[in-house]
Amino acid sequence: MNNCQRRLPHMLMFCCLLMAMLFTQVHGQTPSPEQQARLDLQQQINHAIATHQKQLVIKPGVYRLAVPTRSTFLTIANAKDLTIIADNVLFILTSLNRAIQIENCENLTLQGLTIDYDPLPFTQGLITSISEDRRYFEVQLCDGYPPIDVDFKLVCSVIDPTTRIIKADTWSRYNGSFEKLGDRHYRIDQKRPMIDAMVVGDYALINRRDDIPHTIFLTESSNCTLRNVTLLTSSCFGFFESNCSANRYDGLVIKPGPTPQGATVERFMSSRADGFHSKHAKVGPVVENCRFERMGDDGIAINGDFLLVMGRSSDAAKPSMDIIVKRQELYVQPGDRVLGLSRETGVPLGESRVVGIEKLDVTEDQINQTHEQAHLKLHRKDVYVSNAYRLILDKPISVSPGDLVSCPDRNGSGFVVRKNHIGLNRARGILIKASDGVIENNTVDRSFASGIVLAPELTGWMEADFSRDVIIKGNHVIQANRMIANPGYFFAGAISVCANRPMPAGGQRNIVIADNIIEKTTGTAVQVVSGYDVAITGNKVIAPNIAAGGNGSRFGVPADAVFWVSQSQKVMLKDNTVQNPGSYMKRLLVADESAEVFATNGVVMSPNTGE
Repeated sequence: MNNCQRRLPHMLMFCCLLMAMLFTQVHGQTPSPEQQARLDLQQQINHAIATHQKQLVIKPGVYRLAVPTRSTFLTIANAKDLTIIADNVLFILTSLNRAIQIENCENLTLQGLTIDYDPLPFTQGLITSISEDRRYFEVQLCDGYPPIDVDFKLVCSVIDPTTRIIKADTWSRYNGSFEKLGDRHYRIDQKRPMIDAMVVGDYALINRRDDIPHTIFLTESSNCTLRNVTLLTSSCFGFFESNCSANRYDGLVIKPGPTPQGATVERFMSSRADGFHSKHAKVGPVVENCRFERMGDDGIAINGDFLLVMGRSSDAAKPSMDIIVKRQELYVQPGDRVLGLSRETGVPLGESRVVGIEKLDVTEDQINQTHEQAHLKLHRKDVYVSNAYRLILDKPISVSPGDLVSCPDRNGSGFVVRKNHIGLNRARGILIKASDGVIENNTVDRSFASGIVLAPELTGWMEADFSRDVIIKGNHVIQANRMIANPGYFFAGAISVCANRPMPAGGQRNIVIADNIIEKTTGTAVQVVSGYDVAITGNKVIAPNIAAGGNGSRFGVPADAVFWVSQSQKVMLKDNTVQNPGSYMKRLLVADESAEVFATNGVVMSPNTGE
């Protein structure tokens, strides 16, 4: 350890004390009890790190915490071999800022903490009227929930008043505006007609904007453990790691907190967005024994980002390629592998290793030209707009301008997602874009979209990658894809292994889908597209096609089939069974002319059980 590293913990403790002094000088008053509680906790953490303690126990109790505008509540930085025990500790956070940032830590354990926010990061109300053209609707907010103000944006879900979960066959609503009509009574302009199952008497669930998003955020940290930590709501993602390695998440819980004071209607949401999200992990996380419910987006997501190719040099002495990064600084490091992918097919074009990196100055015209070559229809305006680099390689890759590059060493490969219960959330249950991993013995219950998805995203978020050597085994997926049928939404299966659009065989490789139970499907139970060497064995499908489906119909996805295989090679089906088919099931297996399928006794009907 160098002298700078030795001084860091002491500097952190000094900064915390200085912060309290500055607050007093600037505001002319001592910190409030909520502000002082936060400063005291930060001082305990800094002291434990500075003195190389092995364990810090936070006194059980309820801590109401406040911070200055746009500040993280607590930071755990440069800790090594420290266990923080927060059993029976509840933090109530008074602004929508990040609760805990963990940075540059190794072998840190955080145990037992519970976190809630007051005011909440969302509101909810009763839908009292809908305009005849279905462009507008009115909401009377429930007592005890925040009023709508400038901090709100329209990311709205419709809640069924009977089941108290997101209503089937409804759209998520984005980018509208609000007009106050009376006391806690608002008109919402959706900007266009929204025709779905929403009716007067349903509830609307509406998000607020964050100050600093993501409740617990880990960065540049390795071999850390979060155990038995509970979030009763979150500012955006519940748990988020970026540029980490081999972290473990055991027994985490995300669930709605208690009914607010003065309210008579329970909370319909927990985390405002994803429950758990991992990005750019060198060794993927282990997520097990967790229970995530009622999130505003995906349950568990593991991924990296695609790089966009501007050009390449095939100079044998110094091969290189020029790339644009998605939104931030380059996450690839010297020594990492990079994989070239065709922009049109997703098929690998070659692999190399990065031996050097140079920053490039590029013009807006150069970036725009690359966008055009990539034929990218990007939904986000902040993607691929500025930073460019030259990657010096150990051997050339045959990419062209507009092709894509992923980094297999920074996509979360080596992940384990095991024995988790995920459900009642707005999007996918488990969404994986990594390799060399296991998804096993999870329950995914009534996710609004697909239950388990292996798929890169080649538009919009541009998240990488195709997956290789992944086992999906022993999972139980119940009533997935409850969303309204979307002809352009390609993830049609309760379990989907594909790209986010039709692509030739070769993207998803060496995948096993075995011994899963899939119940009460809308449309297809298992979808495989762009696969190569995929085994689908021993799966039991109960009550398939109870609803018509319709996702992906623009691309020819069959809504009446239990298993669908397309644009794939070396796909083997064996010993899969179907029982109690729904009225919309017409075919057990559809394997179109673009698929190479081996299916002796691949899918058979079992006797009805009366279930």
